[in-house]
Amino acid sequence: MVIPPGDAKRIILLVSPSKLDGGPQSSAEPERTIAFKSLLQVVRQRIHRETYACWLIYTERSEKTAFFLRQHFSGHFQFNDLGRIGSMDDALGIFEMIIQIANAPINAGQSIICDCTGGTKTMSIAMALACTHYNLISESQTELVLTYIPSEESDEKIAFHKFDVSRVIEEEHRQYIDHKERIGRLAYLARLSPILAHEIRNPLNLISADLHLLRDQPINGNSRELIREIDESVREINKIIVSVQQAVREESDVYLHSNIQLTEVVRRLKARTEKRFPELILEIGEHPSGILLRMPEEKLYAVFTNLIDNAANASHGKGKVTLKFEPYQNRLRISVEDNGPGIPPELKPILFKPMRKGGNPLGTGMGLSIVKMFVTEEGGAITYDDTYTSGTRFLIELPFTQNGQR
Repeated sequence: MVIPPGDAKRIILLVSPSKLDGGPQSSAEPERTIAFKSLLQVVRQRIHRETYACWLIYTERSEKTAFFLRQHFSGHFQFNDLGRIGSMDDALGIFEMIIQIANAPINAGQSIICDCTGGTKTMSIAMALACTHYNLISESQTELVLTYIPSEESDEKIAFHKFDVSRVIEEEHRQYIDHKERIGRLAYLARLSPILAHEIRNPLNLISADLHLLRDQPINGNSRELIREIDESVREINKIIVSVQQAVREESDVYLHSNIQLTEVVRRLKARTEKRFPELILEIGEHPSGILLRMPEEKLYAVFTNLIDNAANASHGKGKVTLKFEPYQNRLRISVEDNGPGIPPELKPILFKPMRKGGNPLGTGMGLSIVKMFVTEEGGAITYDDTYTSGTRFLIELPFTQNGQR
């Protein structure tokens, strides 16, 4: 249904900011805004000023544009001032303004056009809810009509198009469901990708190690070429793994903002250690409250489980592992220490290199290199404390945000 501008005797317009208001998104001239074009079309009907009443809903960001519209059209419209709303997301403020206009005795029996074309999604939804609410509960003859102006219309053809509010709500609900499902998928991928990468790299690194050994064997030219091709393929697969991880991380950071607390990770570590190493004592020091780590939970969990597993394997599933936490400025210092036999001197210089096995014959030699990669990817650092003489101690630093007091 199309409503000619001349039939719109009562108009509520949302005012989007223009160049007058400044800001990075205020590129349009005030004469190019929807509110200006709407009022200009009504003026072209050449109906007396007393016939029309107009309310402009605006924010601090669009205050100057609203003032410009009042000045420019003051000879044609009776502008009624309700005051601006607090922000672009102030749905309740918009709702209350529209209901106030609809309940004014002077507007009894009128059709009030609520045009949402020039506003944000929040403002438009607030208008739609106000129209639905008022039309359902009001016994007055006054009607609130939600409209829009198609963007493809020219200035000469511009008109208010009435549409069904339920369609707006249904579409918004569908988008909300899609958004929640997308976040769920991203959260799953963010948890799964480091685990999959670790599992895929294990056999790849074994292949790389075998290729390294084959190069030292007497082989003919054809075999050497095959080894080179296999080596290049392994490198290419590793590049694909890195690119997939990067894509998942960037996408999940945008949607998930994965700030995590230590409490849940600590709970999982205790449960896992009790089940996997029943004779190992896991002692976890007091962890400061209000600390949020911007790091995927599965990454931090994998860092701790690798270090705990190494300590347990070195002490045959017995002994003691202690985790300590200390905030310092904007970084969380974590120490992971055990009372095992320590690191052999010959392994210390190459401790975080891949394919360097310790005392675990079943290991792949990739655990500590993965730990270092996970920590450094999140802006942190990990070192081996060579001054610790009662076993092994690793020192980790991770950036955090503060949310409350220690």
